[in-house]
Amino acid sequence: AWIEPDFSSEPNRQFYLIYPSILEDWGEYQYKLSSVKNISMISVPENEGEYKASIFENGRQELFSVISILRKMHNEGVEWSEMEVSVPDMDSYGTYIERDFLQNQIPFSIRYSKNLSDYAAGQLFSQIQECVSENYSYDSVKTLFLNDEIPWNRKGTVDDFLLFGRLNNCLCSVEQSETYGKKSVWELSFSSKKHDKRSDVNLNEGIETLYKSLKVNCEALVYAKTFSALKTAWEKFRDDFINQTEIKKLVLSDKIISRCISTLNEFVKIEEEYSDCKVKNPYSFFVKELGKIQYLEQGLSNVVQVLPYRTASCAPYKVHVVLDSAQDSLSVYESFKDFKFVND
Repeated sequence: AWIEPDFSSEPNRQFYLIYPSILEDWGEYQYKLSSVKNISMISVPENEGEYKASIFENGRQELFSVISILRKMHNEGVEWSEMEVSVPDMDSYGTYIERDFLQNQIPFSIRYSKNLSDYAAGQLFSQIQECVSENYSYDSVKTLFLNDEIPWNRKGTVDDFLLFGRLNNCLCSVEQSETYGKKSVWELSFSSKKHDKRSDVNLNEGIETLYKSLKVNCEALVYAKTFSALKTAWEKFRDDFINQTEIKKLVLSDKIISRCISTLNEFVKIEEEYSDCKVKNPYSFFVKELGKIQYLEQGLSNVVQVLPYRTASCAPYKVHVVLDSAQDSLSVYESFKDFKFVND
């Protein structure tokens, strides 16, 4: 929910929130919603019900057992949509679940939100910032252009640009010096190309043009004085570097970028409403905020649902499997571990 809820306009209606404590962002809304008279809370029942626990030597063995259970249940007539796997530590298990479920043809949907900056497409903005802060070192530029979730314009020139950097030893930035002044390693290499190695790459004039355009666009973003100027700089960067046709095919990446820019648009609107309040570094502020905003892609409903442990605690499924249900990984333990008298 991106908008703060308001129930005051409908005082005669009664609202019921069922198991709100299982929501990841419940803390943000708890105070406001609890104070609304026409909202009733239905809490998670204390009765745990019946369950069966199995012990495994390692996570790999446990995951294989879960796949076997799901397959067995499906063969006995239970629909995939009636099964659920809950995971306390999705960051550690998520990749393995995705890989093994795909290999074993288990249809699934991972319902786990991550910060925008944790997605490859969302990392684009911090990668741009790193290029500027490191004066376009080879590693920073390579990290940017090797982001597989961003389809680049002039892909052939981009590849030649990275090859040029490797052949001409553009491995670190050049800071202020008596010999060269403040120049980047790329600028020095363009004026002293090594023609004895891959001269076809070194003679590609598009490489230098690409670098100059990258430098101008990145610095327009990072050094923007206002969010409005930042938005204009982004539109220029997008048009110059991102293939708009291809990114539409990368559905998740397109959604992530769109969500990031919707956040930027919110900042532009706030800036216009409160013109006296200025942010010292709009781009840095924007990048930090992307690390706080969570995004969850709409998943499929007719498959096995893979959910975080708390969210799945009251899920209405016939088969409910909890992975890695050790004491140090369950949410209940996490809630109390800060108390000094609780032993690990």
